[in-house]
Amino acid sequence: MDPWFVAILAMLGFVAGAVGTLMGIGGGSIVSPTLIALGIEPHYAVSSSLATVVGTSLGGLIKFFKKRLVKVKIALILEAATMIGAVLGGCIALKLPSTVVAMIVALVLAMAGTITLLQEHIKPCRRLSIAVPLSMVAGIVSAMSGIGGGVIKMPIMLAILGLDLRAALATSKMMVGITAATGLSTYLAQGVFDPYLALPLAVGSYLGASMTARLVTELEKQKLRKVAASLYYAMSILTFARILATT
Repeated sequence: MDPWFVAILAMLGFVAGAVGTLMGIGGGSIVSPTLIALGIEPHYAVSSSLATVVGTSLGGLIKFFKKRLVKVKIALILEAATMIGAVLGGCIALKLPSTVVAMIVALVLAMAGTITLLQEHIKPCRRLSIAVPLSMVAGIVSAMSGIGGGVIKMPIMLAILGLDLRAALATSKMMVGITAATGLSTYLAQGVFDPYLALPLAVGSYLGASMTARLVTELEKQKLRKVAASLYYAMSILTFARILATT
């Protein structure tokens, strides 16, 4: 493989890991379409993207555990609900126009940005009985759109469960790793995986996530909130722009 292409893959993984850690997502929504645009066969692009998300999840996770930011019980409960929703979402996605799905994604991203920015003014109910069904919705939207459920689970953890922003980012990091590892195992079992493609991406995402994890723990909370919200809004605007360009 061309060394320059390997460097591009590693840089792409680095950006995905860094951005993903700041937003509580895996970064697959950045990697997968970029790989396809570069001419990679879509199935191999998706499996490599999942490997990137695993790298994002692992990068800095030990640091978050040491800081006791990861809420394991909440992560496992919400993740189980998300997986159930993902099964339903796979069925629904086939019946909806792609423009509708894209519009849902853009609105969800804008909502996540607003909740992140205004969390201090929102009084959480702290009830799992509300968070669990909403996590099923996260799974449905994830399966419909190809984005990670972390985009919806972040607002759930912030606005419903009242988690601190750092704790929500750390907990989401663990959840996206579980989801990606589950999906990746399916591709591995079917032999749809290129290690020469996935390895530079995974290493890059691990390094990017590890460096940004330090930023998450050390950056002033209000600044971190503004950075995360800005990224959500930026992705929402890009999604809306894509909709307008294709209609």
